[in-house]
Amino acid sequence: MKSLNLFFVAAALSLSTTLQAYPTYGIESRYTGDLERLINKCHFSVDNEITVIVRFSLSDRHEIHVHAIKSEDEEVNRFLKDLLEKQKLEGRKWHAGKLYEVPVKVKAPR
Repeated sequence: MKSLNLFFVAAALSLSTTLQAYPTYGIESRYTGDLERLINKCHFSVDNEITVIVRFSLSDRHEIHVHAIKSEDEEVNRFLKDLLEKQKLEGRKWHAGKLYEVPVKVKAPR
């Protein structure tokens, strides 16, 4: 019985440490503009405007490390992951080590 209690305490400590190391802001639309500018620089276009959810963290040098991109189009997901990986985000609103989840609109050409 003691070993079971010890296991639960160890698991709780491990989980709390992990959660503190990578706190997430949830879905934050206020950060959308910076990522949309990076994507629009490359003139990537889709048939219809879509919104993708980009989940990423930043290194100490403010380089993007993409964890996941969620959309229905796998080709768009792969392209955006390759495009955003290692890009730099400047500004005081970005914090190294935090986990961000940001909706980004990929626009169709006009």
